[in-house]
Amino acid sequence: MRKRRKSASHEVREEPRKEVELKAIVQGHTSPEDKWKETVTVENVSRSGASFHLGHGCNIGTLLTIVLPLPAELRAYDLNENVYPAIGLVQYCTETINNGDSSYKVGVAFVGKTFPDSYLANPMQNYHIAGSQPSGIWKITESSAPFTPRGGVRYWAPTDATISLFQRENRIQSKEDARALNISSTGALIVGTLQPEKDERVKLAFKEHDFYTLATVRNCRPAKEGKWAVHLEFFESRFPLKKIVDALAKKKEIDLPDEELQTQEA
Repeated sequence: MRKRRKSASHEVREEPRKEVELKAIVQGHTSPEDKWKETVTVENVSRSGASFHLGHGCNIGTLLTIVLPLPAELRAYDLNENVYPAIGLVQYCTETINNGDSSYKVGVAFVGKTFPDSYLANPMQNYHIAGSQPSGIWKITESSAPFTPRGGVRYWAPTDATISLFQRENRIQSKEDARALNISSTGALIVGTLQPEKDERVKLAFKEHDFYTLATVRNCRPAKEGKWAVHLEFFESRFPLKKIVDALAKKKEIDLPDEELQTQEA
């Protein structure tokens, strides 16, 4: 019988993200001494996080401040205030080029409105998610090292995938249809209900692209709605990216290297 890790993510009662157009002010640091501020349009939001486009790149695992007129039903505090101040943990920052213009697609997880003491000492400190609070926002803790992006270009091109887990004697124990959120020639980020262990071997099938391979689990962390985000490295073959690149090029939008979801610990 496979033993599964218990996680606080199962206790999170997240509300669905809503597509909105809310103006917000975002602030961050380029160094401990240098700050930047930018007005953005929030594209979707929930009680636990938001996404938007920035003119600035920012590091995964760092903290930003965001102030926006969030609807009361999505707030964890300050229900009667005109604006909602929140601290956001950067979960992904992906450079995109659309019609020749460059910007950064950024996703943040809301972690409250009070900075940790370690941030006050060093605004460039990195953090990762360490559970959730009853209000629906996230708990964080310091990371021992900055987040290191994986090598190779990753494309934000959600596609269907089947992931299979093995038991002893290389027999398939369980499998499910899941969703690959991003993909490169050497790996992918899969979201589904299966929870493999780190360094475990799994089998992947991308039927739409006629691609089948074995992969090693490099990380597995809680995602939304009780699912798991599984970071995989292919070790049998390389994914044929040409179809995905051609499809993105037709839409005139190419997502350049980075991560859509942050691993919990570098």
